[in-house]
Amino acid sequence: MEEAVGLYEARDLDGALNVINRLLQLGTDSADIRLLRGNIFFNKSDYRGAEQEYRTGLKINPDDDNLHYNLGLALCEQGIGRGAHEHIKRAYELLKSRESK
Repeated sequence: MEEAVGLYEARDLDGALNVINRLLQLGTDSADIRLLRGNIFFNKSDYRGAEQEYRTGLKINPDDDNLHYNLGLALCEQGIGRGAHEHIKRAYELLKSRESK
């Protein structure tokens, strides 16, 4: 995962995606992997692909505020305003809850 993050931060989206795909083929999966994979798709303007990755990540960790927020952005880019609003609102609620602890 660290290699994929490094490649992503260096803007080598294809390289990062290749590393993540290898991890998934080996059976390694997590909400963080899905978040990063979704971010790669988002940065490639594949908003539907990003949406699918964020939704998969939320199945692993339904309380991940980053996944909710990014899903909201991906939905917004697709013109799905109501769904976008719901997920961005949920991200805000989760963040506020975490900060108050």
